[in-house]
Amino acid sequence: MISNHLFPKQYRMIGWMLFVPGIILGIWSLFFDSHPFFDRQVFAVIAEKNLNSYVYFSWKENNILDEIAAVLIIIGGMLAAFSKLPNEDELISQLRLDSLLWATYLNYFILLLSVMFVYEFAFFPIIVFNMFTILIFFLLRFHWVLFRNRLQNDE
Repeated sequence: MISNHLFPKQYRMIGWMLFVPGIILGIWSLFFDSHPFFDRQVFAVIAEKNLNSYVYFSWKENNILDEIAAVLIIIGGMLAAFSKLPNEDELISQLRLDSLLWATYLNYFILLLSVMFVYEFAFFPIIVFNMFTILIFFLLRFHWVLFRNRLQNDE
């Protein structure tokens, strides 16, 4: 039984066209200062006012480059990962499900190790990366398994 819960196959290329620039922007924003062009007034549901105080439902000056990167990675990754392949069949559906399970196990194993061995503010980047790693692990695993499967079928 083939699932109807996947995006149409045309969305796959759109997903990759969003995902790859999102990854590049994300890496760029980690290592380099963002251009002042991206400084904008944004509406915040909750924002930090001081060290331990917050303001709710207010406008705040923020550099939005990392938010743009995150949106591109999430939307692009979802479309690239969960769009039908042109030859989608039950085998590919099973490979997709196995890869998703594998990515989930790996993601939470790494998170568990991080919870046990990384402390205080050093843990924050791990939580940020954790938003994206399940999609990245899934995409890597799924396409690796598809590649291996094609090699076996060609022999």
